[in-house]
Amino acid sequence: MEAQASKRAVGYGLEPDVEMGPVITAASKQRILGLIEQGLAEGGSLVHDGRAATIQGYERGHFLRPTVLADLPPQSELAQTEIFGPVLTVLHTDSIDQALALANSGRFGNMACLFSSSGAAARRFRYEAEIGNLGINIGVAAPMWPSSPSAVGGRASLATFTVRGATPSPSSPSRR
Repeated sequence: MEAQASKRAVGYGLEPDVEMGPVITAASKQRILGLIEQGLAEGGSLVHDGRAATIQGYERGHFLRPTVLADLPPQSELAQTEIFGPVLTVLHTDSIDQALALANSGRFGNMACLFSSSGAAARRFRYEAEIGNLGINIGVAAPMWPSSPSAVGGRASLATFTVRGATPSPSSPSRR
C-alpha cells in the first residue's frame, strides 16, 4: 500500500497525468489533517504520510497526497468517520466473524475491502457485510447495493459507477 500511495500523481486535476486533485477547500484540508493527527494520537501508525503536499505552480492549492494509517483501534474517530479525503485506514482482524462485526459496527458503511485467500470467507463477507462499496481482494472497492444511511439508494447510484447493463439483477440477494 505504501508503494501505491507514493506513486499516486497529485496535482491540477485537468492535467493529463494527474490521478488526484486537491480537496475542495482550505477548511476541508484542515479537517482532514486534524483527523490524521487524531488517528495518530489514538494509536495509529503512519504507513505513508501525504500531509506535506506542495504542487509546483499551485502552491496555494488545498493538496494532500495519499496517507495510509494502520493499527488504529476500531473505535477510533478516524476509523468511524467519513473522511472525504485521501486517507486510508487499515484495520486488521483475525477471523471473518471479527471482520463482519467490524464492518457492520460503523455508522456509515460506505466502503470496505476484504483481503482473503478463502473463497468461503469472501462469499460470506459479500453477503453479510452491510457496506455500500465492497471490494474483495482489490484495493479500490467495486460498487454494491447501497446499505448505509449516507449512501444514495437504488439503481441510479449504481449507474453512476458502472457500465450500463452491468448492474445486479433485482433477484440479487438482499444486502441486509
